Amino acid sequence: MKLMLTPKWGIRIFALWALVLAFLALSNLLLLTEAVAFLDNRIWIIFILQSAFGAGFGASVYGLWQQQNWGRVLFLWTIVIWFGLNTIALVAPDLIFFSTRQQNATALILNGARYAIALFIPLWYFNRPSIKAIFNNKIVETV
Repeated sequence: MKLMLTPKWGIRIFALWALVLAFLALSNLLLLTEAVAFLDNRIWIIFILQSAFGAGFGASVYGLWQQQNWGRVLFLWTIVIWFGLNTIALVAPDLIFFSTRQQNATALILNGARYAIALFIPLWYFNRPSIKAIFNNKIVETV
């Protein structure tokens, strides 16, 4: 018996992952609004970015679930921007906030690898010709 996930299952898994990322962004908003006063411009930047990520990932969930090409493209752009900003925050944590926390090399490498994997797996999967064809309504499902 051969266990194989069809492309539709892979798309559904990425849609659920986008949903988790949307909830994560929105939960960060709730924590941010509860913890601080909005007197600093840097807080507003983080608030706007978390709102944009929540909206972007949330909209891409619908697009991916409905297998619309705009959902695929929106998810890819959102994950690329998310990766870029998280990498900047990882490499230069003092860019937004002054931090006295020291980064050790192991944590930096592991977190960088985690963000890189979170970027490259969707880029690879959603740019495969068989997956693109599903979103372009050329085929219904391939094995």
